[in-house]
Amino acid sequence: MKKKNKINIGKHNVSFYEAQRAFLDIKRIILQDVDHKYYRKKIF
Repeated sequence: MKKKNKINIGKHNVSFYEAQRAFLDIKRIILQDVDHKYYRKKIF
């Protein structure tokens, strides 16, 4: 898990643990990315 955390900080400037907390937040807002055309449906 420590390796994953270092990769996330280097790539996204956010720790793996902070990202987990964001997705577990009951007050989060999830929006669909409609500005970009992708083969797969992406949700942010």
